Amino acid sequence: MQSNHYYSLKLKRYYSLIVLILCVCGSTQIVWGQSQRTINTLSSKAESLVNQERIVEAIVVYEGFINQYKGVGKIHLRLGQLYLKRVDYSADALKQKQFKVLASYHFIQCLKDDRVSLLIRKRVCQRKIEQLTAPIQLKGTYHSLQIVTPRAFRGDVKDKDLLP
Repeated sequence: MQSNHYYSLKLKRYYSLIVLILCVCGSTQIVWGQSQRTINTLSSKAESLVNQERIVEAIVVYEGFINQYKGVGKIHLRLGQLYLKRVDYSADALKQKQFKVLASYHFIQCLKDDRVSLLIRKRVCQRKIEQLTAPIQLKGTYHSLQIVTPRAFRGDVKDKDLLP
Protein backbone atom coordinates (compact mmCIF):
# COMPACT_ATOMS: atom_id res chain seq x y z
CA MET A 1 0.00 0.00 0.00
CA GLN A 2 1.23 3.49 -0.90
CA SER A 3 2.02 5.86 1.91
CA ASN A 4 0.31 9.17 2.47
CA HIS A 5 3.61 10.86 1.67
CA TYR A 6 3.51 9.43 -1.90
CA TYR A 7 0.00 10.80 -2.49
CA SER A 8 0.98 14.13 -0.99
CA LEU A 9 3.88 14.48 -3.48
CA LYS A 10 1.63 13.52 -6.40
CA LEU A 11 -1.00 16.03 -5.31
CA LYS A 12 1.62 18.80 -5.04
CA ARG A 13 2.82 18.03 -8.57
CA TYR A 14 -0.72 18.25 -9.98
CA TYR A 15 -1.41 21.36 -7.97
CA SER A 16 1.71 23.00 -9.47
CA LEU A 17 0.60 22.01 -12.97
CA ILE A 18 -2.88 23.48 -12.44
CA VAL A 19 -1.40 26.74 -11.10
CA LEU A 20 0.94 26.92 -14.12
CA ILE A 21 -1.96 26.40 -16.55
CA LEU A 22 -4.02 29.09 -14.84
CA CYS A 23 -1.12 31.53 -14.93
CA VAL A 24 -0.50 30.95 -18.64
CA CYS A 25 -4.18 31.28 -19.53
CA GLY A 26 -4.58 34.34 -17.36
CA SER A 27 -1.55 36.07 -18.86
CA THR A 28 -2.78 35.48 -22.43
CA GLN A 29 -6.07 37.07 -21.52
CA ILE A 30 -4.23 40.06 -20.07
CA VAL A 31 -2.11 40.38 -23.23
CA TRP A 32 -5.23 40.16 -25.43
CA GLY A 33 -6.95 42.75 -23.25
CA GLN A 34 -3.99 45.12 -23.60
CA SER A 35 -3.92 44.52 -27.36
CA GLN A 36 -7.64 45.25 -27.58
CA ARG A 37 -7.20 48.48 -25.62
CA THR A 38 -4.38 49.50 -27.98
CA ILE A 39 -6.54 48.73 -31.01
CA ASN A 40 -9.42 50.74 -29.56
CA THR A 41 -7.14 53.70 -28.80
CA LEU A 42 -5.62 53.71 -32.28
CA SER A 43 -9.04 53.28 -33.89
CA SER A 44 -10.29 56.31 -31.98
CA LYS A 45 -7.28 58.31 -33.18
CA ALA A 46 -7.86 57.21 -36.79
CA GLU A 47 -11.58 58.01 -36.65
CA SER A 48 -10.80 61.43 -35.22
CA LEU A 49 -8.62 62.03 -38.29
CA VAL A 50 -11.44 60.82 -40.57
CA ASN A 51 -13.84 63.26 -38.93
CA GLN A 52 -11.35 66.04 -39.74
CA GLU A 53 -11.29 64.83 -43.40
CA ARG A 54 -7.65 63.74 -42.97
CA ILE A 55 -8.23 60.41 -44.74
CA VAL A 56 -4.62 59.78 -45.74
CA GLU A 57 -3.41 60.16 -42.16
CA ALA A 58 -6.20 57.89 -40.88
CA ILE A 59 -5.19 55.21 -43.38
CA VAL A 60 -1.58 55.49 -42.22
CA VAL A 61 -2.68 54.95 -38.60
CA TYR A 62 -4.81 51.91 -39.49
CA GLU A 63 -2.20 50.40 -41.83
CA GLY A 64 0.47 50.96 -39.18
CA PHE A 65 -1.13 48.69 -36.63
CA ILE A 66 -3.02 46.23 -38.82
CA ASN A 67 0.25 44.44 -39.53
CA GLN A 68 0.84 43.95 -35.81
CA TYR A 69 -2.58 42.45 -35.09
CA LYS A 70 -3.61 39.72 -37.51
CA GLY A 71 -7.25 38.82 -37.99
CA VAL A 72 -8.69 42.25 -37.37
CA GLY A 73 -11.47 42.08 -39.94
CA LYS A 74 -13.31 45.19 -38.80
CA ILE A 75 -10.18 47.25 -39.38
CA HIS A 76 -9.86 45.74 -42.87
CA LEU A 77 -13.48 46.74 -43.46
CA ARG A 78 -12.76 50.31 -42.38
CA LEU A 79 -9.62 50.49 -44.53
CA GLY A 80 -11.61 49.30 -47.54
CA GLN A 81 -14.14 52.05 -46.93
CA LEU A 82 -11.42 54.68 -46.53
CA TYR A 83 -9.66 53.64 -49.74
CA LEU A 84 -12.99 54.00 -51.54
CA LYS A 85 -13.24 57.53 -50.13
CA ARG A 86 -9.80 58.21 -51.60
CA VAL A 87 -11.18 57.12 -54.99
CA ASP A 88 -13.89 59.77 -54.68
CA TYR A 89 -11.36 62.49 -53.80
CA SER A 90 -8.79 61.62 -56.47
CA ALA A 91 -8.92 63.09 -59.97
CA ASP A 92 -6.07 60.89 -61.23
CA ALA A 93 -7.44 57.75 -62.97
CA LEU A 94 -4.35 55.65 -62.13
CA LYS A 95 -4.59 56.58 -58.44
CA GLN A 96 -8.29 55.70 -58.46
CA LYS A 97 -7.45 52.22 -59.79
CA GLN A 98 -4.77 51.76 -57.14
CA PHE A 99 -7.18 52.77 -54.38
CA LYS A 100 -9.80 50.36 -55.72
CA VAL A 101 -7.24 47.53 -55.66
CA LEU A 102 -6.35 48.30 -52.05
CA ALA A 103 -10.01 48.60 -51.08
CA SER A 104 -10.83 45.23 -52.65
CA TYR A 105 -7.89 43.60 -50.84
CA HIS A 106 -9.14 44.87 -47.48
CA PHE A 107 -12.73 43.82 -48.18
CA ILE A 108 -11.48 40.31 -49.01
CA GLN A 109 -9.54 40.21 -45.73
CA CYS A 110 -12.67 41.36 -43.88
CA LEU A 111 -14.70 38.59 -45.50
CA LYS A 112 -12.21 35.98 -44.25
CA ASP A 113 -12.50 37.01 -40.57
CA ASP A 114 -15.20 35.03 -38.77
CA ARG A 115 -15.18 37.52 -35.90
CA VAL A 116 -16.88 40.05 -38.15
CA SER A 117 -20.62 39.41 -38.09
CA LEU A 118 -22.00 37.35 -40.96
CA LEU A 119 -24.40 40.16 -41.83
CA ILE A 120 -21.58 42.68 -42.30
CA ARG A 121 -19.42 40.19 -44.19
CA LYS A 122 -22.23 39.36 -46.63
CA ARG A 123 -23.94 42.74 -46.98
CA VAL A 124 -20.91 44.99 -46.98
CA CYS A 125 -17.69 43.10 -47.68
CA GLN A 126 -19.09 40.61 -50.20
CA ARG A 127 -21.00 43.29 -52.12
CA LYS A 128 -17.97 45.57 -52.33
CA ILE A 129 -15.82 42.67 -53.51
CA GLU A 130 -18.36 41.91 -56.24
CA GLN A 131 -18.33 45.57 -57.31
CA LEU A 132 -14.54 45.93 -57.32
CA THR A 133 -13.33 42.58 -58.65
CA ALA A 134 -13.98 40.07 -61.39
CA PRO A 135 -13.14 36.37 -61.54
CA ILE A 136 -10.19 35.52 -63.75
CA GLN A 137 -10.99 32.94 -66.40
CA LEU A 138 -8.10 30.75 -67.52
CA LYS A 139 -8.35 28.87 -70.79
CA GLY A 140 -5.99 26.12 -71.80
CA THR A 141 -3.48 24.43 -69.54
CA TYR A 142 -0.96 26.32 -67.49
CA HIS A 143 1.82 24.88 -65.42
CA SER A 144 1.95 27.95 -63.23
CA LEU A 145 0.45 31.41 -63.35
CA GLN A 146 1.33 34.17 -60.91
CA ILE A 147 0.15 37.71 -60.35
CA VAL A 148 3.00 40.18 -60.01
CA THR A 149 1.03 43.38 -59.72
CA PRO A 150 -1.00 44.67 -57.92
CA ARG A 151 1.14 43.76 -54.94
CA ALA A 152 -1.86 43.03 -52.68
CA PHE A 153 -2.84 40.16 -55.00
CA ARG A 154 0.67 38.86 -55.70
CA GLY A 155 1.00 35.09 -55.84
CA ASP A 156 -0.34 31.99 -57.56
CA VAL A 157 -3.62 32.26 -59.43
CA LYS A 158 -6.29 29.65 -60.03
CA ASP A 159 -9.31 29.73 -62.29
CA LYS A 160 -12.16 31.86 -60.88
CA ASP A 161 -9.91 33.75 -58.42
CA LEU A 162 -11.11 37.32 -57.89
CA LEU A 163 -8.89 40.09 -59.20
CA PRO A 164 -9.40 43.83 -59.42
